[in-house]
Amino acid sequence: MKKITLLLAVFVSISACFAQEVSSYVSGLNGPRKMTVNGTTLYVNGYENVYTIDTSSGTPTANLLYTFPTDYYAYKTEISGNDLFILVEHYIESSDTFLGTEIVKLDITNVGAGTQTVVSSSNFISSFALSGTTIYYSEEIETAPDVFLIDIYSFDATQTSPTPTLDYTGLDTEVIDDMQVYSNTLYISSRDHQKVFTLDLSSGASSLVDFLAVPEINFNKGIFILPSGDFYVCSAHQLKKTNALDSSSVEMVGENTTYMDDEGSGPFNANLRDVVVIGDTAYMALENQGLIVTVNVNNEPSDSDIWVEKSSGISAGKLIPYITIADENTSWALASEYTSDNYLKEFTKSVDGGENWIAGTINLGVADNELGTLSISAVSATTAWVAAYSRNGTTLGGIWKTTDGGLTWNQQTTASYGLSSFPNIVHFFDANNGITTGDPVSGEFEIYITSNSGANWTAVPANNIPDALAGEYGFNTWYDASTNTFWFGTTLGRIFMSPDRGNTWSVYQSNMTGDLNNNWLSFSLSDDNTGTLFTLQNGVLTSKITTDGGITFNDFTASGDFGISEIEYIPNTSILFANLRINDPELKFSYSLDNGSNFSVGDTGILRNDVTFFSQTMGIAGGISSASGGIFKYNPNNTLVLSTHNPENTENTLLVYPNPTTDRLNIKSNLPIHKVEILSLQGQVLKTFTKELKALNVEALQSGLYLVKAYTNAGASSIRFIKQ
Repeated sequence: MKKITLLLAVFVSISACFAQEVSSYVSGLNGPRKMTVNGTTLYVNGYENVYTIDTSSGTPTANLLYTFPTDYYAYKTEISGNDLFILVEHYIESSDTFLGTEIVKLDITNVGAGTQTVVSSSNFISSFALSGTTIYYSEEIETAPDVFLIDIYSFDATQTSPTPTLDYTGLDTEVIDDMQVYSNTLYISSRDHQKVFTLDLSSGASSLVDFLAVPEINFNKGIFILPSGDFYVCSAHQLKKTNALDSSSVEMVGENTTYMDDEGSGPFNANLRDVVVIGDTAYMALENQGLIVTVNVNNEPSDSDIWVEKSSGISAGKLIPYITIADENTSWALASEYTSDNYLKEFTKSVDGGENWIAGTINLGVADNELGTLSISAVSATTAWVAAYSRNGTTLGGIWKTTDGGLTWNQQTTASYGLSSFPNIVHFFDANNGITTGDPVSGEFEIYITSNSGANWTAVPANNIPDALAGEYGFNTWYDASTNTFWFGTTLGRIFMSPDRGNTWSVYQSNMTGDLNNNWLSFSLSDDNTGTLFTLQNGVLTSKITTDGGITFNDFTASGDFGISEIEYIPNTSILFANLRINDPELKFSYSLDNGSNFSVGDTGILRNDVTFFSQTMGIAGGISSASGGIFKYNPNNTLVLSTHNPENTENTLLVYPNPTTDRLNIKSNLPIHKVEILSLQGQVLKTFTKELKALNVEALQSGLYLVKAYTNAGASSIRFIKQ
């Protein structure tokens, strides 16, 4: 379904994209840099100190485990059994004198015995990695003034006084910030190269292979690899994730924009020094702040998350203002410039339910300054249409179609828009039946319909369309559609309505009569008959609903905290979302369970636009593109929309699980239940149970959103659930 996309004037004050921000976890450490983990215990290097943090504790603190003598600084730790291996530099800061490095061993069960030197070098050992009982370490060799190559050594960590073996020599990696071993491969993080390299330990190959590089990472330091192959890297102030065996896809799972550093060139986001992952949590070190910070890396929505942000695939800083959903798996979106109304010929597409997106370009066979795209409609992963408008006044706009997933686009010339035309909208109800609407020409809105996928477009006769008013225009995305019904709005607050896919039309004058700088109109259809309309005219809000397809509109009072820049139904339900208040810096996103009568705030502070739903479980919204975000997927399991709704009884506590379910729905109540009903969201009773009330068989229900209503002696209570 489609509806109003925000006008640029509504959100030009928003300048930031939003990603998962790190949270402070433990403070008070002295220069935390590198970490390792044993079970749920973190071991953290902090200059001359080594700390432990019990991450299973409800009140975690940094406990001092060991302090090195003056002029000795801990750089990295690894743990094997009870032995904590620590890389230590001997450096006299007052005279800037380097005296060598060593890897020492500390028995964590007998810390008082102090450390034992395992290997030492007069050169700088920059990092090391533990693999089983073998430790690999890197040693910097100065071949000319300020020119360094790297030698890689290994030794048996179980030996008291091991003899290191030179495995690789003369590697050109400059400074090594971290090393990890996974699947017989040594991963080497080098911030100077701004790369992560790999070295095959099984083949004897002596050359490094690029694994990650700019632009995926920059100023990279610590890395961490889980047994699953999940690969995490600290990239400046961001935490990024890929797979150790396939780095073709990189996502940002968190970032620090809260804590700042200042090294003379002005404040900047403090860089993450190292990362360790335990369960769903990444623990990262901020050296200058003395902090360990965390972020959830599971990227699964919490019960209260209505939306989950995904990477759009579009280059950073672009707006995603237009969404079309073909089916439960397939969605497309257009991109535009963030600071202007320039709709780019760029799109992005998902074929896995909105989880992953791949960007592409729309080649219309002309220069960028000749045509722009501003509306898209898709019916599958391969087939979509765009409406293009003339940007230079001499190139004809119109409708273009792709049948190969966006690789090529061909104009459908029977939608014969001329130089005086402005195509606003293209929409397909199914693979064959579509409509396109444009601004008035000679006093009549220009509308074409097709029943054969656009092979032939037919102009709707002027006498089937109400006349346009003087100075009246349409909006490229100000519309909504259901199975057969199509509405579009105009600059003068009128809604043109067709009940039969564009063949015949009527018009409704809303309370808004123009001047969009101060007034507003938004509307949405739940189905062919039910639609809700909000208008803002000179500060006065009006709310109306129709249940007969727009023949009549009835006033109602809308309560709660919400904005009307955009509203959108979950189709065939009473659930209505309201997005943004005009020029509202809080960016409220609200929801109503009763067709707009009562709204609650779902979240704030995140720009979303063109909220679009295909079904009760599939919805997508646009945002501002970034390395890890820019597009949002609806979480149908959120407890806000699926919250308990007990208007008749506040004494009974009702619980249903699993939710969603495929066949059986368990039901619990603190009061005895004597009857249960399954209802549609329109209130129709679909099933009644008077026996076996603790486990309901719902396998025969079609996929969708339902109400389960339980009757007790105290009254009735209901809760929503999803049947998959």
